[in-house]
Amino acid sequence: MKLLQIHATDYRNYRSISIDIDPTGKYFIIKANNGSGKTNLLELIYYFTYFKSFRNTADSDLILHGQKQFMIEIKYEDDGITDDIIISYDGNKKKILCNEKRLNKLSDLFSRFISVIFSATDIDIITGSPIIRRNFFNMFFSLIDSSYFSDIKTYAAILKQKNFILKNKTNTDLIDIYNRQLSNIIYRITQTRQKYITEVRNRFITKYNELGEFNKKVDIRYIPSLSADRDINSIYKLFCQKKDDELNAGYSLLGSHRDCYNFYMNGRLFSRYASFGQCRLAALIIKLIQAQYTAEIKKTMPVLLFDDVILELDEIRKRKIVNCIREYNQMFITFTEDIFVDLFDEKEYIRMIDLNSENNNFIREQGSSV
Repeated sequence: MKLLQIHATDYRNYRSISIDIDPTGKYFIIKANNGSGKTNLLELIYYFTYFKSFRNTADSDLILHGQKQFMIEIKYEDDGITDDIIISYDGNKKKILCNEKRLNKLSDLFSRFISVIFSATDIDIITGSPIIRRNFFNMFFSLIDSSYFSDIKTYAAILKQKNFILKNKTNTDLIDIYNRQLSNIIYRITQTRQKYITEVRNRFITKYNELGEFNKKVDIRYIPSLSADRDINSIYKLFCQKKDDELNAGYSLLGSHRDCYNFYMNGRLFSRYASFGQCRLAALIIKLIQAQYTAEIKKTMPVLLFDDVILELDEIRKRKIVNCIREYNQMFITFTEDIFVDLFDEKEYIRMIDLNSENNNFIREQGSSV
């Protein structure tokens, strides 16, 4: 998978962007002064994978200040086929065109263009709250498994309806119907999570010791709120037993939204035992595994996006990480200093995207943030 062109108007701090990507390049170094929009460019590319900002920014905040809508477009090639996607947002709804054909749902495009972002906030996957890890693995597994993606969406919709009833104490006869539906979906979600986390765990253990050389015993554990050994009927029976408790609480006490994933080092949580550097490396590795596993399942290499994360590692591990990504077709990397270009052995594949150059087709709003 390779990007060929990027276009945008009134997105973030850009009134206009037009970039033709050299198809012979591999490492695209985005150069710019701080505050010039390097991260915005990565965010724009990433948007076409999950249709939202990786910085948890609302779509309305992506519109250039003073304007009414943004438009973003990419042209990319995958396995010899070229696609063009245009997304515009006017503050109320999105309009999507794929190869000039209007689409009604973003889900129709899901997993068409695949990218993996590496950013400073990835460390929260290791040390942050359970919901951050759950969201990460939901996004990870949804990209490689369309059935899981569908189950997660359906589960969230039913849970929202059930919680409305539990909170307002109206139409409580519907709770049993929702619990029946949830029992089926929870069983499928739990089995799917168990299946994928087993593979991810094995890769994480191997890769962490390979790159880290810390001689530490690391692990990832998936902890479902309802045991993975439960069948659909036993899940439903437990819902029945907890019905009064849920009505008293006013929200659902059971379900996949309460599952946990924890990272461990020497049997203790990473967040309580590991150093900052060890946690940072763990975050990089789990993203490398996401890219690798996604490439294997989807039979295509995702576009990699690096937002200044490699620079925090020591020299040896910087070079090890760079060596791990050599197999990918295309990656975009934000650097502020030219010295870091020396990390790449394949210098013939390095291309520069200089956001400071007046020769490029970039028009920025002065004073805007990245």
